[in-house]
Amino acid sequence: MVYRKLSIQLCYFMFRNKHVTRPILDYSNIKILMVIVFMIISMVTFRAHGQTSYHVPIITKNDDGLYSIEAHGSTLQSVTDALRDRTNIQIFVNKEVRNVTITINKQNLTLIELIKEIAGDNYAVAFEDYEITSLYILNAGLEHSQFLDSGFSEFSGKIQVSQNRARMFFITDSKNEQGINNYILKRHYYLEYLKQQDPNLEIQVQISFENYLSASELLEFVEHNNIHALGLSIGSGEHGGGYELREGESLESALTKAEKHHGEFVATLLEDAESGLSDQDFAGSAKKLSDSYRQSGVKYYGIRGAGTVANITGTLSTDIVRLADPLVGGTVEEELMQAYSVTKIGIPLQPIDE
Repeated sequence: MVYRKLSIQLCYFMFRNKHVTRPILDYSNIKILMVIVFMIISMVTFRAHGQTSYHVPIITKNDDGLYSIEAHGSTLQSVTDALRDRTNIQIFVNKEVRNVTITINKQNLTLIELIKEIAGDNYAVAFEDYEITSLYILNAGLEHSQFLDSGFSEFSGKIQVSQNRARMFFITDSKNEQGINNYILKRHYYLEYLKQQDPNLEIQVQISFENYLSASELLEFVEHNNIHALGLSIGSGEHGGGYELREGESLESALTKAEKHHGEFVATLLEDAESGLSDQDFAGSAKKLSDSYRQSGVKYYGIRGAGTVANITGTLSTDIVRLADPLVGGTVEEELMQAYSVTKIGIPLQPIDE
């Protein structure tokens, strides 16, 4: 090696004239020595840097659809570039983490597992037609409130990944009637598909009503359709709320407690509105809610429940149900469950007259 030869020559220069009376290391020789030492250190540093500081990441896809990755001290940006080239996924990386270096050497990973290895918990994904279409990588300091839309035959909604948990939100972002109706048709089509596969399959469902129901009407609906109630959607508009049934709690008991809690909520809201500290819009909304509560009691616009696919599908033949959203994520849910604990959350639609 060059730097080793220079070291040997330096030692030879220092000791070959040991009988010379003039000191070898005078000022001029010291300058030469410093230059040589600097050259040696520079070459060693450059050589070490070239060997270990950066490695071009390699991502391969096996014949069975699983992935392998090899990255040693690679930047997150270079790894996601390799992922984009291999999968055609749209990838957005927060600028604060693009130059973070990562080292991964894993084989036989599903795409979700591969993404988790690369991004940890700080990402959101979007699905469409059985494929991940977009990946958004955050930095650890950001709130995980940035979702990506997804349109998928088995799952339509949003996915949030945080703290080693994936949350699937069954919801449409559309605010116009056509978009909402398209979502309803898509979910009912999937419900019919599930019925064809196994009418006795037990699933959870988020049901949204065409109009508000009273407690007695809700109780009759549940009993008639053999739906096991798990959660209630209460109130109206921006003051809507919910009540989750405890394990073993009857619907009758839940309705009584929900009535009590909602009454207390309305009273507090009206008290705040009448204090003069709130704006006119808030005060008007609180009065409207209070008047509605005095006239009709608690109004229910949805219910999360469980039942067979056949019974749930049967509710669509009535004029009561606007949306029966099966909380089943299909292939997307199965893929997520290989890497995360999955929570499914149904978001009810407000009644048409709201």
